[in-house]
Amino acid sequence: MYYYRSDFQKLSLLSSSPYFTLFYINLNSLDAHLNDLQITVASLNFPFHVIGISETRENYSAGVKMNNNLNGFTLFSQPSSYAAGGVAIYASKSLNAFKQTDLSTTDDEFEAVWVEINNTKAKNI
Repeated sequence: MYYYRSDFQKLSLLSSSPYFTLFYINLNSLDAHLNDLQITVASLNFPFHVIGISETRENYSAGVKMNNNLNGFTLFSQPSSYAAGGVAIYASKSLNAFKQTDLSTTDDEFEAVWVEINNTKAKNI
């Protein structure tokens, strides 16, 4: 389901809610649009657990060129072998998450980053 910014104002999820919340965006360069992402996440004022990003433009030759911290989140990324592409997942620091390096991959067709979240009360996500 897609939401507009105004739709988030109608939702009332607390950080203690049992729901698992995700946000996805095609950013077309994490370096160029990190500030936009920070402003958007802050303005939504919503307890996202995971933020998925495509088109980070992180690649093996150039890497990420700037500070990529997002307040309250840990970054897990997979670079592209091309100038465009690259994917990332920001996981809330409240989660015990780690990158699944055996599943994360870059090839000529796509990039994939996998993150596992340790869950002490149920199966891992």
